Amino acid sequence: MNSLIQTVDCIHWSHTLEGVRLIHEIETEPKLEFGVKFFDSLLEAWRKAAKLSVRASLPHAVDFCVRHEIAHLNLGHLKLLEDQSTFNLISKRCHSYEAYDEFPRIERGMIERCLELQADHEAIDEMVGSFLLNGDWVTLRVKIVSIAAVMVLIETVDAINPAASISHPKAATRIFQCLGHMSELWAISASLKADALLPSEEIIQQFSKEVVLPAYHDAVKLAQSTGAQEIVADLGEPADFFGDIARAKLGQLGELKTVGAREWAELKGANELLLPLVVKFQSQQSSLD
Repeated sequence: MNSLIQTVDCIHWSHTLEGVRLIHEIETEPKLEFGVKFFDSLLEAWRKAAKLSVRASLPHAVDFCVRHEIAHLNLGHLKLLEDQSTFNLISKRCHSYEAYDEFPRIERGMIERCLELQADHEAIDEMVGSFLLNGDWVTLRVKIVSIAAVMVLIETVDAINPAASISHPKAATRIFQCLGHMSELWAISASLKADALLPSEEIIQQFSKEVVLPAYHDAVKLAQSTGAQEIVADLGEPADFFGDIARAKLGQLGELKTVGAREWAELKGANELLLPLVVKFQSQQSSLD
């Protein structure tokens, strides 16, 4: 994990009977903070997950949290939001970006939500890697469920946060993007290799059955275990959820049925306007290396 090694000076861990807890902030400039309270909540969520027999891993969940926050750095998000030096796992009130003249065509309330989805995408891409015919699909499913658990927990904690805002997308939106990525993992991996062989339809269906569909059901179970019925409703029924993934691929955004898919579509245009700023930042960073 080279980006983490290059960016992070020191990570302090505390081992508990329940798992691993990050207890100090990552020392970077700008600062990325990891709150103890959030990880205590994460431990509690894992106790509930164990009772549900949901296949999830606390270390994988923490791994996602760290990679997500590092992605904010690597994508230049803290440079873009020059008046805000800290990203948080839990929402804080949105900030004004009136002074930043490259944002005028983007609705202010969409900016932070788009950046969160970008960081999610980078972290997920790093964790899952490429599609492998002979890969460890069991571990891959555990990683995805662990990621979904973090997304569910963030919204659950935000719901009781007195400083809550709309700086994070809905958990259902983040899970929709995650499982949309997973459902296309075989195609994404093939597109990166000129001589790649596409898996058979049978293998694709098997991957969906063993990894993608179970991850959706486990995410629903986790949301139910925390009493987050709104997240369950936002995810929708399996037929609607996966139907929306298919409709999104075809560009049928006006026909999306689930709340998560519709928020993803709402943010799509704004995200496309922000991506050139990310590319510009990365190009500038490359020229400095």
